[in-house]
Amino acid sequence: MEALQKALDSLRQQRGVLTEELAKVDTAIAQLEGLLDGKVAAVGGGAMRGASYEGLGIADAAMRYLREVGRAASTREIADQIRLRGVTTTSKNYTATVYAVLAGAKDRIVRTPDGWDLRGRDHASGEGLDGEEPGGGTKPSGGVEVHA
Repeated sequence: MEALQKALDSLRQQRGVLTEELAKVDTAIAQLEGLLDGKVAAVGGGAMRGASYEGLGIADAAMRYLREVGRAASTREIADQIRLRGVTTTSKNYTATVYAVLAGAKDRIVRTPDGWDLRGRDHASGEGLDGEEPGGGTKPSGGVEVHA
């Protein structure tokens, strides 16, 4: 059973890494589409971004958002706020995609009892929000999913 758990953990970590890479590809596609549609002006060989998070991948945008708000945030809050600030996606379930990317960014972002936060920030109650679901809610002991 221990070997199965290790294999599962490894696959989850790989999924997080691949999801983050896919988010970068989605961002590049969106930037090129913006250039073609005239929404982004090319300047000096690069693209001039209008929105503050435009061009960032999910993990980098989440880190920027968490720095700005100065506190932990739920998956749903992060997903909603970084999308509003210019992160683009073609994902059909964006919140689940954000969850997977955040879970794969363990070197920079951690789960706490209050949600996701920057690694290294003081968390009085410790790490590990085991009940958070990919949809951004929490699952109490009764097994009913709750969304804030």
